Amino acid sequence: MANQYSPSKMSRVISCSGSPKLIEQVNEYVPSTYARAGNDAHNLGAVCLETGQEPSEYLGKVMSYKDRSGDWSFKVEQSIVDAVTVYTDTVRALMEHDSTLLVEYNVKGKTFTPEDNMYIDAAIINRRLNSLKIIDYKNGVSPVNPEGNIQLTMYALALMEDYDIAPTELELVIVQPNDYTTFKPVKSWAVQFPSVWAKNWLRAIRAAISLAESSEAFYNAGEHCHFCPALHICPEVKGIIKTFKESIEAMSNKYDIPAEELAELLNMAPVVESYIKHIRGLGLSRAQAGADIPGYYLARTSRKARSWRDTEEVKQYLKQFFKVAEIEAKELLSPAKTEALIKRSKKTGIDIKPFIEISITEKETLKQGDNPGKKVETAADKMAKNLQ
Repeated sequence: MANQYSPSKMSRVISCSGSPKLIEQVNEYVPSTYARAGNDAHNLGAVCLETGQEPSEYLGKVMSYKDRSGDWSFKVEQSIVDAVTVYTDTVRALMEHDSTLLVEYNVKGKTFTPEDNMYIDAAIINRRLNSLKIIDYKNGVSPVNPEGNIQLTMYALALMEDYDIAPTELELVIVQPNDYTTFKPVKSWAVQFPSVWAKNWLRAIRAAISLAESSEAFYNAGEHCHFCPALHICPEVKGIIKTFKESIEAMSNKYDIPAEELAELLNMAPVVESYIKHIRGLGLSRAQAGADIPGYYLARTSRKARSWRDTEEVKQYLKQFFKVAEIEAKELLSPAKTEALIKRSKKTGIDIKPFIEISITEKETLKQGDNPGKKVETAADKMAKNLQ
């Protein structure tokens, strides 16, 4: 069982002290499609930072890695390359003279519990400037704020103890290329003279762990339930689902729902939605692992995406026909928009096909009904084939 007091889980522990013990009752850990995509991106990013290579050098290649859920392999597609490039470029830009870069650094200390075992995506220590930077890659779409971020704060505290440093400046950096809400792929937050700040956080986190280990631990449903692996067995969530169902049955014959009843339903809706999403994710994960779920089958869809092979090369080519302002605003026009530009200009002799590459992104979904086709190759089957 993974450490339930790891930095990535601490926000949930502080909000729901009963969750660690409950999660221990969940015997299985099957990473979701989204979790695997994040793991794939982390793996590519770590390799590139350690070797000095660019993510684009791995495009189309099959990479393998091992984590607590087993052995995995994946084909590096353009979407992964684009996202990870933002991460590697950011980390390299944050490096300063005389800095030490740590990649996937494994902290094995006793800062929070006797069994601390955490991995930091990237950290930059500069003893000359007495500064510390913690960089964390997020592959999800829900925006993550670095300000006072508990996960990155724990990384910083553990690293400060591990390296026996007391930086006068700490910077927490979130790299999230797929954040389409704020459209800020890189967000950072800095705090000056963090020693007092660090001690306060250390006390708060240790107090939260102590409460979770005590008989006074309690369940509390909220936004933090979203990624909880024990959501389907949580008594607090089950109680909310039951109340939600009873409330619906009580007002089923009413055309105009009273404002008070509507407010109660709206308050419960986020937890109900998280529960439904969790059940669907659980079904998909088990199907991907090869389980047979009566009345459902695993389906795979493919989507083709076009991108430039080399942006600088195509930019130089297009400059022969268009002004720079026409082909790029904040960034170079996509192949589709470039084709539209060529069509509008009515210029001839412009061939951009040699500069375009096509990548195929596959997505697995769980569908209801009988499988209309042959057995779909699961992620596990695909991994085995890649390793042959």
